[in-house]
Amino acid sequence: MKGRADVPYTEQFKEQMVRRMMGPEGLSATALGKQVGVPQSTLSTWLKRATTR
Repeated sequence: MKGRADVPYTEQFKEQMVRRMMGPEGLSATALGKQVGVPQSTLSTWLKRATTR
């Protein structure tokens, strides 16, 4: 059985999630994760990578 770590996310999806977390009205990784079913830790990693480029 495959775990969530095996779910392939497209770069477009990752970028969309990062945009939803950024800005003055951005959602927290926890809140967004509950909405879209992506683990908070995964969203936090994407955000960190996007902001340290």
